[in-house]
Amino acid sequence: MPFITANQVNLYYEQHGQGEDIILISGLSADHNAWALLMPQLTKSHRVTVFDNRGAGQSALPDGNYTISQMVEDTGALMNQLNIQSAHIIGHSMGGMIAQQLALTYPDKVKSVCIVCSRASPYTRGSYWLELSYKMLAQEVSLSVIIEYGFSYLFSNQFISNAENLKLWRELLLSTEYPQTLKGYQYQLNAVKNYNALDSLSGITQRTLIVAGEDDILTPLTLSKKMQAVILNAELTTLPSGHMPNIECPALLAKIIIDWVKNSEKTKQENVKTI
Repeated sequence: MPFITANQVNLYYEQHGQGEDIILISGLSADHNAWALLMPQLTKSHRVTVFDNRGAGQSALPDGNYTISQMVEDTGALMNQLNIQSAHIIGHSMGGMIAQQLALTYPDKVKSVCIVCSRASPYTRGSYWLELSYKMLAQEVSLSVIIEYGFSYLFSNQFISNAENLKLWRELLLSTEYPQTLKGYQYQLNAVKNYNALDSLSGITQRTLIVAGEDDILTPLTLSKKMQAVILNAELTTLPSGHMPNIECPALLAKIIIDWVKNSEKTKQENVKTI
């Protein structure tokens, strides 16, 4: 299994496919498998790197509450170790925070950035749900009950109306080979709830796509619009989903990402020709 030490943290990663580099960054508590349903499409034309953030999956669990800046350093160091000079960066939820901050901190490493169901400023309602999940875990509430609780705010009304979807989601999470520890969740949650970079996003110069779920109540569309208003020439598109389009409509999200990356490369080539 491929591990690499990046920013003094042992990170699990995988690379699949050939072509322009895409790096996928997962959200709070998720490991690289969060992108599994998109991989068949993405790897047909691109080299895709996925990895487990510190505190999740098979990656190390350093002590101490984490910050988004720390995980930016992890990602940048991972790219250095893998000899990826620059890539198209796609981040979901917490991963979207890492993606936008990476674009600010290491602009030369980011060809374009795609921020999926994320935010750049604190959101009390969303943090409340996440904090309650932590309390339930800490009090050893049945994991099956916690999964049902999360189902109510992670997915769209249409998706949760189908009982079969809940069954499949429960089976998926209960069969996870490397579930996140309580400490891992606590440390990552600290990074999410304290991230506030909205006023800095005007510094993002790369082509930026913001993807929002039309029925996302954890990071609602209003938060995506706030980011779009600050980032120069950022584009915004919506999907018929809640907070997890990678689960609800993976084929559609994959197509959006592929089209975005291809258009970004085309724009880059056209800009070079005009110089």
